[in-house]
Amino acid sequence: MFGFHLLKELEFWSANSGPVFIGNKDGNIKIALFKGNKENDSSIGRITFRTSGKEFISFLNRLETVPVFSLGQKIDKHNVVDHDISFSIYFNDPDGNKLELTSYDHEYLHSKFGQ
Repeated sequence: MFGFHLLKELEFWSANSGPVFIGNKDGNIKIALFKGNKENDSSIGRITFRTSGKEFISFLNRLETVPVFSLGQKIDKHNVVDHDISFSIYFNDPDGNKLELTSYDHEYLHSKFGQ
C-alpha cells in the first residue's frame, strides 16, 4: 500500500507484541504499526522523529533552557530510555500530542551517557 514494504531490518521490534515497521523504498519514511488500545497503551498515537546521535545530544542540551513536558512533568536527560539498540526520549507537544525523539546511534550515545 502506498509503495510501503515490510522493513526486515526492524523486524526484531515485533517480537513480544512490538510494532511492525513498514517504509518506502528510499528509506526516508518509516511507519511503526502498533496493535493495541489507545486508552491503555502509550505507544498508540505517538509520532517519532529519528535523528543522529549528535542531534539527540543537542536536543537534550536545549532542554536546560527550553522547558519540554511529558504528562505535565518537565523532562531532562534523565528521562532518556536506552532500548539497547536505540535511545529515545518521550514528551508531549503543547497540544498534548505524544512525541518521541529517537536515535539508533547507540554506541555513540552510550559513550556519552556512560551507561
